[in-house]
Amino acid sequence: MAKERCGYCGGKGKVECDCTGGLGRKGANDDCYGCGGTGVSMCPACEGRGYENVD
Repeated sequence: MAKERCGYCGGKGKVECDCTGGLGRKGANDDCYGCGGTGVSMCPACEGRGYENVD
């Protein structure tokens, strides 16, 4: 099975958390369950691996 860089996160395995409202880390919610105020959460498409399996 071939692996390909994740198209959702660009291979980083992390994405900006929804709680930032597009403002980046300065807009992160400290009480956010997904990122704990860091503004960054695990990529939902590749589950943080940075790549996707290609058949």
